[in-house]
This record gives sequence, structure tokens and C-alpha cells, in this order.
Amino acid sequence: MHITPFLANARFRTSNFGAVICGAPWSGVIPVMEQAVLFAIREGRGYLEVEGHTPAWLDAGDVALIPRGAAHRLCSSPTVKGQSVMEIMRHRPVQTYTLRHGGKGAQTVFCAALSNWDDVGQATVARVLPELIVVRRAEFGARSQTESIVDLLEREARQAREISPLIANHLLNALLTEILFAKFGDAGVRRDLVKSFARPPIARALMLIHSSLATDWTVTELAKRVGMSRSAFTLEFTAVLGLSPGHYLIQQKLSRAAALLKATPHDLATVADLTGYDSVPSFIKAFKRRYGASPGRYRETGGALTSGLRRQG
Repeated sequence: MHITPFLANARFRTSNFGAVICGAPWSGVIPVMEQAVLFAIREGRGYLEVEGHTPAWLDAGDVALIPRGAAHRLCSSPTVKGQSVMEIMRHRPVQTYTLRHGGKGAQTVFCAALSNWDDVGQATVARVLPELIVVRRAEFGARSQTESIVDLLEREARQAREISPLIANHLLNALLTEILFAKFGDAGVRRDLVKSFARPPIARALMLIHSSLATDWTVTELAKRVGMSRSAFTLEFTAVLGLSPGHYLIQQKLSRAAALLKATPHDLATVADLTGYDSVPSFIKAFKRRYGASPGRYRETGGALTSGLRRQG
């Protein structure tokens, strides 16, 4: 399966949605669900905690997708006491798609949805996606229609028309495509994913890696996440990609670092952090080993110094 059919199979059958206006302090706790959960921050920020993942702040323009409904909490601060979303929803006026919650502090506005995968999406897409995908505003790129889609979604929630659930589900499917393309649309990532689609555990491992290159992944943890022993996972991964998992991780982290050095003004500490290196010296050493130049020199030449580029394997 190529990447375009894969994206075409990523479809929600039905969705419950709404616009949520919160004033600090606020918090919403959702237990394990059978549906996908989606948050798109419109204004302010929220602190997202998903079971088994490092908590993260979501800022305006960021989108989070929890494909298989893992237990989670979205709140104004990690110190705020949690409150069940089911309890909060009881206070929503009937036949409306907006909800106000929390206190009188700093305001956060976001669109939220609980979506049911259709049968094809459940079988071919949902099963291989990581438990959490966070896409930052900058990751969508200048040509993305994400902002327009979320704007229409919020407008539909505020209008609360009879056809709003139908319109919202179409918009959420468009947003889902933008999310997946933003995370997995890079040509190199697409090439690797296409190789792996016949082997779902390897496809899922690749999506885990590329959905969060900043995570300090180990081969043992990746194998555990996809339900395989470390040895079996290593053998199958290497057979599919032609690289061991460890070498693949290094290659992808450094490729991402090189792209950041060319395209952003981030300092070396930020680049190291975004690519999963716990210190600048370790990052510089690994980068120079692969590219034959220090990160600073590489940036100065716009990536022209690649004479030392070596294949890891």
C-alpha cells in the first residue's frame, strides 16, 4: 500500500464535537475510550497528559490526536485537580456544541472531538498509529489548510445547526489527513512507511519514531510497544528497512537535526533537545561523525558539507 491510499483509508464514520471555552483553573479527565480523541487549540494553551507518555503543553495552533482513546487529561496546569469530562458535559446546554468550563482566569479555547473510525480505517490505519500524535503549528507548513479547517469547525460549533454533526465529521476527516500528512508526509518517511505496510508492527514502530523524534527511544521500548520480543523485532525491522532499529533511530534523528539547522534559527541546545539528545556535546559528536562537519559549520554552509556522510548499518 502506498501512502496516498493509506491516507485515503484514514476516515471517521461519525463524530461528536464541540468548541470548549475554559477559564483557569480548569481540567478535564477522560478514561479509556473506544473512539479517537482530537484536540485543536484555538487560543491560550493546555497541558496534556496521556497515559504512558511525557506530558506536553499545547499552544494555539497545535493539534493532538489520540487514535485509540488512551486515558488522558487536558488542563490549565498540572497542579489543578482533575474533573471527569462526563460530569462536565452534564452542564452543557441541550442541542448546543459549545461548552464553558473552569474559573475566571486566563482563557483557553479549543475544539474537541470523539470520533469513531470506519471499518477500513480501524483495520488499516488506527491499529498502526502511535497512542499519541502531537503536531505543532509550525509543523503543518505554510500550505496546510489546518487553520481554515479548525476555524470552520469552531464556527459550526457556535452555529449549532441541525446538520452540524455531519459538517463537523467531514471537517474532522480533512483535519485527520492534514495531521497524518504533517507527521508522515516527508518523502523519506513515506518511502520507509510504504516498505512497512505489509508488516503492521514495523509500520507502527516507524510511526512511533517519527511522531516523536525527541523521545529517547530504545529498541527494547519500541519492541514492547508493538508487542514483540526485542530479538524478533530487531530481525524483522532490519529485514524491512535494511537497517537495525538502533542505526535507523540515529539516522533519522540526525537527518531531522540537519533539516532544523538549515531551516530554523534554533540554537544547538534546542536542536539537540528536539532530536532526543540529552546534551549538546553528545549531539555535536554524533552529528560530526555522520556529516563530517560540526552542526555550526554545517549551518554556515547551508548543508553543503556532506562529504563525511556515512550510512549507518
